[in-house]
Amino acid sequence: MNGTNLFHAGMPEIEGQNLSNLTDKDGKPVTQLILNALSNETNPHSWVHYSWWEENTFYPVPKSSCHFLVKTPEGASLFVGGGMNYPHEEKEFVRIIVDDAVELIQKIPNTASPYWKILQQNTISEKFAYLFSMNKGK
Repeated sequence: MNGTNLFHAGMPEIEGQNLSNLTDKDGKPVTQLILNALSNETNPHSWVHYSWWEENTFYPVPKSSCHFLVKTPEGASLFVGGGMNYPHEEKEFVRIIVDDAVELIQKIPNTASPYWKILQQNTISEKFAYLFSMNKGK
């Protein structure tokens, strides 16, 4: 995986950045945690938990995010994810956002529009939806 963020509804300023070495405020390797979770068969939606900065707060907050590995019709590997601060909130809503994004990517060829634009145009771009490339170099 090259770790490039392709789309982030909540943080558009990180789109296009390589986040392979991203760590949380405690030094947890967030992207590596996600990759490990994606290969863990006992964690079907690849939930990971870490600390994150919430806008307009002084202290980091607990965050949980859900991820799903998906192949595009062209054969590219991506992972789709969504997260929430304060994970005591309903995780099922995030899971539904991720499942809907996976379904769209699997159905719609990327010929007319990049996948991030397809997600954005199809209202999958909830506040915490994001998309990463799993292919090296792209």
